[in-house]
Amino acid sequence: MIPENQKKIKTAYKNRRSSSLNDLNDEALKRNIISEVQHQQIKEYILTIRNPYSHGSSFQILKDEKPIKTLSGSFSEGIKSEIIETDINSYFPLQSLFQDIRAMKDSVKYFKFVDAILYSFYKEKNEQVFRR
Repeated sequence: MIPENQKKIKTAYKNRRSSSLNDLNDEALKRNIISEVQHQQIKEYILTIRNPYSHGSSFQILKDEKPIKTLSGSFSEGIKSEIIETDINSYFPLQSLFQDIRAMKDSVKYFKFVDAILYSFYKEKNEQVFRR
């Protein structure tokens, strides 16, 4: 990379460090890098995918998961068992499993969306199509 471009990248990075993803999203809209529809979708993804995973909030990631039926048992007075409703967020092993399953779905959707924005941006700016 030529030194002039290295300086531009360093300057841009210093300016970016104090910005939140929301600020960067707003700035991209102002500069017509993204459309209004993409801007709104990014805002939604920041709240529903990026922040919960980035900040490790399984309660937020799994907030819409319905309780599941599990088998509970006891040996205190003989063998007893019953099927109960278990809230996923209240039982750590289930929490981990369901968070992994959700992450597989969310990550593909999120990264395909980001890839489409980058692809359209470079296609528009360079007037050419790049092989993926």
